[in-house]
Amino acid sequence: MTIPALIVHGKKDPILSFELAKKYADKIEGSKKVWINQAGHLISNDYVDQMSGDFFKMLAESQN
Repeated sequence: MTIPALIVHGKKDPILSFELAKKYADKIEGSKKVWINQAGHLISNDYVDQMSGDFFKMLAESQN
């Protein structure tokens, strides 16, 4: 079974390093990855518009 997956991670996350997040994300075959350069751990608070756009774009692409 294949399911769309969107990985969003802030590169300035002090809890989960970018390197570790990328390692985990790479294990999800076919996932779309979005790295937000200036974001920390609570990216949903500050980047909700970008995340929503990325999410709906991924869903639209998965319908094709």
